[in-house]
Amino acid sequence: FISFFFKQKKSKKSIKIAKTNGRQLGQSANKIQAPTEAEEVILDVGDEDGDLVDGVIAEESELTVDAIQDDDGHAAFNNSVARSVHDCAIRDMENMGVYLDEEEVQMASHIFPKISGLARRVHDSPTLKEAFDNQVQAYKKSGELSGDKNTLDRRVPTCWNSDLICLEAHIHFKPYELTEEEWNLADLLDKALVIFEKPTKLFSQSEVPMIVDVIPILDNLRNELIGLRDDTENDVLDIVRVASQAALMMVDKYSLFTTDCDIYQFAIVLCPDRKLKWFKDHGFSASEIKDIKKHILARFTQSYATDKTSQ
Repeated sequence: FISFFFKQKKSKKSIKIAKTNGRQLGQSANKIQAPTEAEEVILDVGDEDGDLVDGVIAEESELTVDAIQDDDGHAAFNNSVARSVHDCAIRDMENMGVYLDEEEVQMASHIFPKISGLARRVHDSPTLKEAFDNQVQAYKKSGELSGDKNTLDRRVPTCWNSDLICLEAHIHFKPYELTEEEWNLADLLDKALVIFEKPTKLFSQSEVPMIVDVIPILDNLRNELIGLRDDTENDVLDIVRVASQAALMMVDKYSLFTTDCDIYQFAIVLCPDRKLKWFKDHGFSASEIKDIKKHILARFTQSYATDKTSQ
């Protein structure tokens, strides 16, 4: 899902620093003086073609790529799989009448590099960190900012749910002047990523979830993604619909693994508050339920068969 909201890294050409007035913080900085409450530090980086692009976008994209690199080909394989899922999701949604707009795709690809890149720069630069802290305290004193939160959370590519945490911190402080369309997308992504919050927290803990919980969790995640993809009551951007379809394809992929290993279905059947009724309540056909019952009875008979000759 989140991969639709990052762009390919671009090589940097030049750096320009300017100051202006307004309630915003700097995107990034190398050597700057701590700004006053009314100052803003802006840093832009150009690519090799001369087009002005955000430096934090380029650097954060590069950081994300580097963070997943390894020595045995996993990165190349993962990138290939992701690209395949991207293409399939786009094609599937086009068959459903949803077509991506190039401007929307470009906007979406900038959103997380801007947000996470700023957080990284603030944390990595003592000067900028001091400036950020001073402005936070100033806005709290003026009543423009409330709550106990004082820092921007960083996005860690290998840490589950850090995308949501980073995004929520950015929305809380609103330190970067995103466009109106980008802020709308940020708010929508905040709601969308909540779908993944509970299952990722559960899957990241040791000794949980229980085997009996795996299929229900995937089933619930699947239903929520379908709801987001097919939402007609709210103004859901097409890029979010396509990203939901891509995530849905991955959920379906892992759901198939649970049918290859019968322990997942067996655990549900043997669970006192679920049993075969769970499958009926969740859309399994009578034929599928019959096969599950037949399979588990056969396995039980095989595993606990008695030796009649010893009796």
